[in-house]
Amino acid sequence: MDKEFINALIYGFLGALGFTLLNTQPSTVALSPTWVGMILLVWGIATLLFTLLEEESAGAEHQLEITTILFLIMIGYVMLRNGIDMPKIMSTILLSIAIGRALGLLFNSIQYNLNHI
Repeated sequence: MDKEFINALIYGFLGALGFTLLNTQPSTVALSPTWVGMILLVWGIATLLFTLLEEESAGAEHQLEITTILFLIMIGYVMLRNGIDMPKIMSTILLSIAIGRALGLLFNSIQYNLNHI
């Protein structure tokens, strides 16, 4: 496996886990077949998207800035909606890391392609 695919698997898993935990109730976060099926489905889709972004992008220059902004926005939204619910906040942190990476790669890819036109 190459480095881009391993990165896609890792960030895809973080995004899938954050998304799945954020969208399930605490009582249903057992290892039920439905929960495992949902996380595998989302992980597969996220890994596919991250693989495409990793292969297309030249780097991840803007990842830290985008992740920080998303972190603030998403944590604020979750706290407004759910109060201080630690599992939801931790899920949001995982999801904001994955989305920040994806958007950083996307912006780098667009910038790289515009510079090489």
